[in-house]
Amino acid sequence: MIAGGVGANRRLRNELAAAGAKDGFRAYFPRLVFCTDNGAMIALAGAIRLASGQQQDASVQVYPRWDLQSLPAA
Repeated sequence: MIAGGVGANRRLRNELAAAGAKDGFRAYFPRLVFCTDNGAMIALAGAIRLASGQQQDASVQVYPRWDLQSLPAA
């Protein structure tokens, strides 16, 4: 099952359908109207936080190849 904004990518749809036909699986895609990205939602949430006076610096901690074993149990 492919979902989200990436599900609207025609090449991805075609390649996965072809791979499925070759390898014996079926890829499922929602209708294009449901393949949306949450970028606008995130921007609105940020604007609301900023308007209410909440602020943080723009620093981001990046963890390339973060070992999932080191994550705390949920």
